Amino acid sequence: MMTRPLAFAAAAAVLLLPVGCSALEDAMLAHILRNQHKLHTYQGVLVERGLVPEGELRSDVAFERPDKVLIRATSPAPYQGTTVLYDGSTLTLYWPQVGYAVKVDHLPTPDTAGERRLVEDSYRHGLALYDVDIRDMGRVADHPTVSLAYTEKRRSTTPLLFFNLSAYDKYSVFLSGDMHFAGGASYAFWYDRVAFNEPIDDATFHLDLPPSTIVTHWDLGGPDVPELQAREGSNFPLEIPAAPPRGLSRSRIVRVDGPVPAFTLVYRSDPYYLLLTEYKDLGIRLAAAEIGLPLAAGRHRGKLLIAPLSSTYTFRENGMVYQLSGNVALEDLVAFAASLAPRPAAAAASIE
Repeated sequence: MMTRPLAFAAAAAVLLLPVGCSALEDAMLAHILRNQHKLHTYQGVLVERGLVPEGELRSDVAFERPDKVLIRATSPAPYQGTTVLYDGSTLTLYWPQVGYAVKVDHLPTPDTAGERRLVEDSYRHGLALYDVDIRDMGRVADHPTVSLAYTEKRRSTTPLLFFNLSAYDKYSVFLSGDMHFAGGASYAFWYDRVAFNEPIDDATFHLDLPPSTIVTHWDLGGPDVPELQAREGSNFPLEIPAAPPRGLSRSRIVRVDGPVPAFTLVYRSDPYYLLLTEYKDLGIRLAAAEIGLPLAAGRHRGKLLIAPLSSTYTFRENGMVYQLSGNVALEDLVAFAASLAPRPAAAAASIE
């Protein structure tokens, strides 16, 4: 449900020099925050490898401060036109191949102080987990970059073992990189073209859906459905975990307004959130909706879409689809997914 990998966003939260002095670490953090504050827009072509079996996935991308985002796939053909758009109030996911769209209102969005805390926390987290080596200078999309190599200090619970990134220091953003995960999966991205702080037409962040499009609406600020009512209103064994994700608490259960019964469990502790959405697997396998990096979460086998401050993990099991999205640390997202123990539909029916 959440956005595609935004490798160009606040990824610089872990752009740090290999220093051990807290004063220098604080100075680098202040440098990153100042640079990111200077970034108002960007627009370009993003190429990603590891998310689709055809090889490279190419997308047009755009951003305008404070939080307008567009990602539209241009190739390969099975994914062409697949769109993620956040216009500042509503998130729209659109699959033109089947004439289907999802609109999400009241998506948790941190305020300015919350955004700063997310960057600071991610920076400290990166310092704790990884050693960083500065490599060579280079250029990506005609911008000067410095290469950084991140290696895990010790084996931890994070599935991201090591990665290499090329940073454009002017705005503290990463323009290319490769990431390597437990289990052997890898992901790479780079920009063929990207321009910063140039005017973007308002129409860029507007999407007119064809009249025939089937639209599902998710209002995450909608009524909190009582647990018993949610179970009775679902046509599947609704999984309500006994323990919430680390550091969060459940704030509500929301029913999705659409043709397929679905529920989202909303967990929050501002500025952090995690969404667990569940619905019955209808057996539809649309290539454009299967974008993701293969990754195991405990005994579950699913697809990961990773972004610096927001990631999504989706897996199918026992005739169900489970999707977890949030801005918590990646290892916390994967650990919560691993903790889920969905019951087979038949077993659930016999209990109830």
